Amino acid sequence: MKRKITVLAIACVSVFALAGAAAASAGAATFEPTDGLGFPVPFTSTSGAGKLVSSAATIQCTSDTNLGSITNGTEDKVRVRFKGCTGPFGASCKGGGGGSGEIVTSALRSFLVNLAGGKFGILLLPEGANPKGEYPNGEFVSVECLGITVKVTGGIIGQITSPAKETPSSSFVLNFAESGGAQEFKKVEGETTEYFLRANGGEAKEITGDTVKLCKSTTETKAGEGTCTGERKGQFK
Repeated sequence: MKRKITVLAIACVSVFALAGAAAASAGAATFEPTDGLGFPVPFTSTSGAGKLVSSAATIQCTSDTNLGSITNGTEDKVRVRFKGCTGPFGASCKGGGGGSGEIVTSALRSFLVNLAGGKFGILLLPEGANPKGEYPNGEFVSVECLGITVKVTGGIIGQITSPAKETPSSSFVLNFAESGGAQEFKKVEGETTEYFLRANGGEAKEITGDTVKLCKSTTETKAGEGTCTGERKGQFK
């Protein structure tokens, strides 16, 4: 998956869940295993450098890992661990119980959604947030840098750039990008609600990309990090 918005999210890399009745009427994107093993489909993911940009602070991380599971054809659950994270003046940042330079998100869930222009991706939210209409107010993570606390809330949309639909694969790429100084995608196709991250109340954006690997099983070594055993395959539709 290719990465996304800032320090957090997102990365996430969560994989998918329908964002509401409007999206359903527009034709929901779905995922299906093609190896005959059914759900759940465990996964891990990794990324290169990413950053979270807001008026409160810019937080940069050198990498992140994700550990989660695709629970059905439209939804997954995931946690993300960012590493090598620094903030203002190069000060080390931490959050979510991570050590120095590490930021661990809360439990997240993602929904597979269709986007404008025939594209598709995921809507990533804090677990328990309501994706149907009202703006999500759950917390992704609280980050501390140089005595400054940055509380990140809201939701974020990332595009799945590879593979194309109806192309069986054991991995996929998720990208959180910016356009015109803001997050590239803020709306699910057919919906009017805008989704974006907030940092201490102001709008934030995440720029990053993840490569997600589908596994037969995973073993957690730390929150948001683990090992992948075996290979699974599936396709988006």
